This record gives sequence, structure tokens and C-alpha cells, in this order.
Amino acid sequence: MKSTHRLFAFAIVLAATLGLGGCATITDIKDSALKAVGLGPKPVTPDWKAVTITAADDANQNSAVAIDLVFVKEQALLDTLNSTPAPKWFATRADIMRSFPETVSVMSYELVPRQSVRIPEALIEKQKAFGVLAFAGYPPPGEHRARLKLDAEAILLQLGRDGLKASEVKVIRAQ
Repeated sequence: MKSTHRLFAFAIVLAATLGLGGCATITDIKDSALKAVGLGPKPVTPDWKAVTITAADDANQNSAVAIDLVFVKEQALLDTLNSTPAPKWFATRADIMRSFPETVSVMSYELVPRQSVRIPEALIEKQKAFGVLAFAGYPPPGEHRARLKLDAEAILLQLGRDGLKASEVKVIRAQ
């Protein structure tokens, strides 16, 4: 019976989509209907083979830097956090994690100048997300936030004197 309802709902959504596919409102309705019947987009595991975080010699004006990798499993929350500056993230992080325990997972690190950390691929493989954000705890005003591409081979996060830089990196394999 349940699968019949899903099939019927899917058929209605498909018919509406084909007839009115160019309309943004219809697209929103279609996405909501697909999600309601369990057929919508789902969080994915990042393709990253490696994530490396490095702190420059003068990182954070010669002070330790906190950095969070935030894996977000809900699109609406991802959209909100994507416009959140790092100071606000760090101020509200505990509340967000308490309010959305199934939606947000965080990997937290703190690096001192000249330190590097490589996050093991095994830890990354356990994560699923619609998007991943990096927030760095710098005192100067600024965003200090980066959205990381899920389809990158590897990610390099560089903590500089006054800010965070995120880069995609190609993995070179020995032959």
C-alpha cells in the first residue's frame, strides 16, 4: 500500500514537472513532493582523498587558530550557514549542534603556527552532506569561511596571518 502511494505521488510530481518544468514555484513543489516520498536529493560522501590543514609561520598573528569543518545534511540550513561569518558560527555553534544533531556534524581542530594536520580519509568516508563549510576563528573582522567542493580530489586549507584560504588539490599517485 505504501509503495502504491509513493508511486502515485511520484506520477503526479512527474506529470506536473513535465508540464510546468520552467516555473520555479513548480520546481520547488516538485522538490518538496519528491523529498516527502523519499525520492529527493540525498546527502553524499565527499570525494576527497585527503584534507590537509596548514598554519603559516605567522598564522593568526602568531596565535593558535580554531577551525571547524561543518558537514550539513539539510539544504535550508546549508544556505543559512553559507552566509554566516565565522565569528557568528563560533558564537552559536553549540546551539546549532544541539538544535540539529542529525543535520550537522563538525570536525574541530586547533593549529598553532607552522603546524599541519592531515585528516584521515577514513574519517571523511563516514560523513555525508549536501555541503561542507570551513570556519576559521580569526579575531579580525571578516567572513573567515569557505565552502568546500564535494567533488574535489583533495582539499588544502591554509591558515594565514589574517585569514583562511581553501584550495582544490589534485592527488598525484606514484607509478
